[in-house]
Amino acid sequence: MKILKPTILGLGILTNCALAESTIYQSIANELTIDSAGVIKVKVLLVNETDEITCSHGNYDFLFNLESIIGQKWYDTLLLSRNANSLIDFIYDNTSCTLLALKLPKLYEHGDNVNEPGKGLKETGEYGNVALIGSNILTDANYSTNSHYGQDVVTAAFDGYTYSTKSNSDATDKISRGIWLHKIIDEADEEIVKPWLQVDFNKNVTLVGLAIFMNQQSLELGRSPRYATLYTSLDGVDFEKIENLSFSFDSPASGNFSSPITSRFFRLVIDSNYGDNRFIEVDELEFYQ
Repeated sequence: MKILKPTILGLGILTNCALAESTIYQSIANELTIDSAGVIKVKVLLVNETDEITCSHGNYDFLFNLESIIGQKWYDTLLLSRNANSLIDFIYDNTSCTLLALKLPKLYEHGDNVNEPGKGLKETGEYGNVALIGSNILTDANYSTNSHYGQDVVTAAFDGYTYSTKSNSDATDKISRGIWLHKIIDEADEEIVKPWLQVDFNKNVTLVGLAIFMNQQSLELGRSPRYATLYTSLDGVDFEKIENLSFSFDSPASGNFSSPITSRFFRLVIDSNYGDNRFIEVDELEFYQ
């Protein structure tokens, strides 16, 4: 079973002591209920009849409040897990039946060659980006765009830098200014354009989402993407529209796919930004499996 890695979701932090005193049950959230008080009620799937979960809250196994930041992120993680039909570790206090953390099991053991056919991609940085230039046999030739402004080439959106700040710990050298910039109006015919960025992963891969990183000044100028459309292709010639994405006025701004997508070429077409009438900008574009 493919294990889903979350996209930009904090899952909670536990001390070693707390982890040592906790119990883990690996399953999926089989049933989710949100009551009028904002309480999330979770019923897990009984995977093994001889290994029953040792806690309960009436008809449910776990409860947590959606009003807290961690509660919101736990809820997002459970939804992602359900969409991919993937396992998740429920870490809880066996005495109080309090949910302590959610953990997604690791995909591979250390030393696995993740570039072998049928296997996933090497993940980089804090969030598991698989599109960083230099990783997964990705070179300049794997990235393309319809155009760019000045020195701000498309590969700069995959170099692990948010303008001058290194946002991916696995990044090496910054490319140009560390951003991709594109004019909204085509100077030749004065028509509005919808610029796009594209990654060729060299083989079919399965991805679940992406995120866009922006520096604060460009974010405030309204240059960050607001609405975009994802297209994919198996051959780089015939592209299929997959789904529409919307991004929050934030950095990073995530775009989770409605379901896992398998393809080779992933193209993000920027439909509009947050108000700047001159430029659309992407400092860093990350993809997640």
